[in-house]
Amino acid sequence: MCQTPELKKTFVYQSIYFRMTEFLKNNPIVLRHCLLYEFLRKNPAEWTYHVFYNTVGRDVIEHEDVQFWFKQFRHGRLDEEDDNE
Repeated sequence: MCQTPELKKTFVYQSIYFRMTEFLKNNPIVLRHCLLYEFLRKNPAEWTYHVFYNTVGRDVIEHEDVQFWFKQFRHGRLDEEDDNE
C-alpha cells in the first residue's frame, strides 16, 4: 500500500508526539520545569492541568500533582528535598 504525503506527515507527527509525551512521563524534572513555567506566568493550577491534559494526555500528570507543585512553588520550594528545610 502506498502512503500519500499527507498520511505520511500524519504518521510522522503522531510518532514525534508520542515520543515527546513519553519523554515528559519519564522525566519528572522536565515536567516540573514546565509546571514552574506556567506558575511563573501566573496561570492557575486548574488551568495548567487542563492544558497538559488536552495537549499531552491524561496519563502524564495527575490533577493532585499539579496542585502539589503549585503549592510548593508558592512556598518557594523547587523540589521535594526543599521540604526538609
